[in-house]
Amino acid sequence: ARSLLRCRYRCARAATVTASGRWHAESRWHDASRWHAASRWHVAPSVWPTLVGAGAAFGLAAHERLVWPQILGCVLLALVVTSLLVVAIPARFEIGVEVPARVRVGEPFDTTVRLTNRGGHRRDVVVRQRWRSPRPLVCEMVAFAGVVNGHAQTAATALRTPIARGAAETCEVEIEVNGPFGFFSRTMTHAIRRGLVSLPRATAPLEFIAGQAFLLTGQDFRAGAVAGSTTD
Repeated sequence: ARSLLRCRYRCARAATVTASGRWHAESRWHDASRWHAASRWHVAPSVWPTLVGAGAAFGLAAHERLVWPQILGCVLLALVVTSLLVVAIPARFEIGVEVPARVRVGEPFDTTVRLTNRGGHRRDVVVRQRWRSPRPLVCEMVAFAGVVNGHAQTAATALRTPIARGAAETCEVEIEVNGPFGFFSRTMTHAIRRGLVSLPRATAPLEFIAGQAFLLTGQDFRAGAVAGSTTD
């Protein structure tokens, strides 16, 4: 009986997830639930002088048998360790990206990025969004830069203009988590199957171009006028 109930619960849960994904697809929202993407660590250059200073303080304390160099060394070492531990704690986020499916070169469009912190820790983050394509269709967007509290949500909307025509199948959202004191940071990149088609720039109608040419040159280049002059 318990296994049957578990099976029913799993089926119901899978159906809920599927229905939720379908709803997000129809409303152009593509959310990635809690995820742990492949991350890259960054170490600031200021870490090494801090560690050297802590080592020198401990060496001075051992040589001169003083207390205050020990305290100074412990403080410097605690700063580095605190920054490392904060960044090392796994981050859990939900991401939402809302963009139109088709845009046109030179015509601005809105991009909305939502970030939900599912963890209980405050995070100092920088969120960037771009499309993966051979050449950039739209400039990279820095959606948010600041502190997101635990179980809190933030959203950012920016007006962007396509700079090249083409198509991209994947949208990338990059989250950079910064540790306190700026010693360590970790960048996580997540790919969302959200395509973008950038259409060529709209051109003026042929009749409008012919009218402008008539105003400049005094000669009517429209099809009827050219045919009439040729017949005459």
